[in-house]
Amino acid sequence: MSRNSNRGFIVNGSVRDLVDLKAIDGFNGWMRGHDPSAISGMVCAWVNGPIRIGRATVLPGDVVLAQLGGVIFIPPHLALEAIIYGEFTLLRDAFNAQRRAGTINNSVEFNTWVYTQNIIPIPKDELDTYFAQLAQRQANPPPVRSQRQ
Repeated sequence: MSRNSNRGFIVNGSVRDLVDLKAIDGFNGWMRGHDPSAISGMVCAWVNGPIRIGRATVLPGDVVLAQLGGVIFIPPHLALEAIIYGEFTLLRDAFNAQRRAGTINNSVEFNTWVYTQNIIPIPKDELDTYFAQLAQRQANPPPVRSQRQ
């Protein structure tokens, strides 16, 4: 469990007392499985150390996005960009769903629509910065690298 968040755990193995863990308000966890029997002959090697789960190495300080189906580990220096991109994608999906349903005029541009919504999850100045960066990347795409055969 992280000392910074006190909100959960990641275990590359099993835990017991799953019902009690689920009863802790705001506490989240991901583990490969659970086993209600007593665990013997095992010892906790460390807490907040690097671990390997599947093909991912998780380091202390990584941001963890955990869902029922699995987890994603985000290095802290990439977390803000990942969050903003994720929120942008959710907004874009909502916009496209409304366009398909015919509830908004097809001539409405996404940027205009976003500012009329009360669902913007990030400050508008950060969204403006993201839109500007996105426009710059679209105007100047990186060169395509050829692969050697």
